[in-house]
Amino acid sequence: MPKTNAYYIYALTDPRSQQIRYVGKTCLAPIQRLAQHLKPSQINKQTHKARWLRQLILNNEKLLLSALETCSTKDAANKAEISWISQLRKNGTPLTNKTDGGDGQSPGYVTSYQTKQKISTALSGRSVTDEWRAKLSKARIGHRVSLETRNKLSKKRKGIRLSNETRTKMRGPRRQLKDENGIHYKNIKDVVDKLNICRTSLWRHLNGQQAHVGGHTIQFI
Repeated sequence: MPKTNAYYIYALTDPRSQQIRYVGKTCLAPIQRLAQHLKPSQINKQTHKARWLRQLILNNEKLLLSALETCSTKDAANKAEISWISQLRKNGTPLTNKTDGGDGQSPGYVTSYQTKQKISTALSGRSVTDEWRAKLSKARIGHRVSLETRNKLSKKRKGIRLSNETRTKMRGPRRQLKDENGIHYKNIKDVVDKLNICRTSLWRHLNGQQAHVGGHTIQFI
């Protein structure tokens, strides 16, 4: 695959929750890097990211890729990737990255002022420049996996029998919950469906790892 003259820090976003789930870097064109993530050899792995991607594919959801930052050298890209992953995790973003990024970048680096500003903008929700907005719009790509691939994944998972213990864990507690307005929900799934929020982020919120989830405060009754 042809390479570009720059390195891109990019995000893979869940279209259901609009949350960033993975941060990476590449010197390929964004559409080419996206295609690599969706190769069978990648989505059939037993990793958190692969399981998330399989879930999107089986539900016919469109994976989103957006550019976060452009770097002129690999070293700058390594440092920027580490900074993005670190700050997003501190903000409670449920990333599926296995590592802290940077291809083994040694500690002690200093994040550039430009990277700090871009991360701050992304996390605070402040408006960005028209130039940067145009870059994001151009790089934002959606990709649907073919019906053939979805059928292959579905067939591969058919016949897998889960133990009663595993099924119980997957269902989770049947306790009711309520939000900041006093509205009651039957269970975790009810909250996720009605508020359209990420299940992982909800559990992080309920476990005290983040103050809010999707702008709401949820608690068990």
